[in-house]
Amino acid sequence: MIRLRQVVSKHAILCKWHAMYLCHIISRLENIKTPMTTALTQLRADILD
Repeated sequence: MIRLRQVVSKHAILCKWHAMYLCHIISRLENIKTPMTTALTQLRADILD
């Protein structure tokens, strides 16, 4: 019973770390996407002009 609790707590820690990691990646992607979108909008404006 004690071993099960240890496994569950270890799993919970891993899940928490994994969620933090995913959030970090998503925020990174958002940070990359914004300048890209801005650049594409600028490029489209340049082409249309």
